Amino acid sequence: MELKFNKLEQSLFILFRCVANIEATKKMFIRKKNDFEKDRKDNFEFIAINNLYLFTYHFIQEEKYLRKLYSENKKVKEYVDFYDENKEILKKLRIAKDLIIGYRNKLIGHYYRDDKGNFIHFSDLPENTPKTDVEIFYYSDLLNTLFVVIAKLFESELDEVLKKTREYEIKIPTIEIDIEALDEELDKFKDIVREQYGEINKKKYSN
Repeated sequence: MELKFNKLEQSLFILFRCVANIEATKKMFIRKKNDFEKDRKDNFEFIAINNLYLFTYHFIQEEKYLRKLYSENKKVKEYVDFYDENKEILKKLRIAKDLIIGYRNKLIGHYYRDDKGNFIHFSDLPENTPKTDVEIFYYSDLLNTLFVVIAKLFESELDEVLKKTREYEIKIPTIEIDIEALDEELDKFKDIVREQYGEINKKKYSN
């Protein structure tokens, strides 16, 4: 079964999933932030913030695609008008957009390399690149508020997208996985590594 969306439905689906993932990550971040020792806490924060950057980046890109449909849909035109009327409020988001995209491409997408393969670190990013949970929470909250407008304007269309998605997911066949066979295969490989190289000091690499 193929899941078919028109251009508007595609954008609504992607924007909805971005917001859902952003909100889930923020809730996990707030709930779990104080549950870790210092060394593990830093690791957890890095993972959570990167996840927020990733979906904030995708939201920014997809929201731009949505606005490009203004000539094909009256509701999109209404949204574009709203966006233009509130440009001053959204100014920070527009300024941060390239910085967020740069962070995503270099530190997440290519993981510490630019698109030419050169090594990149935090110190190589522009000084005003958002790097803290406070900053990325601000931008993700701004996007979430923007999505409230989108969800309200396209309420019936979004309901249809979610309905189609649920119906599609129900019909996806379940694939049986032989977990015991996978575990056995992995254990054999671990034994080979252990025999040739000894045990790994896991604590040394936990940060």
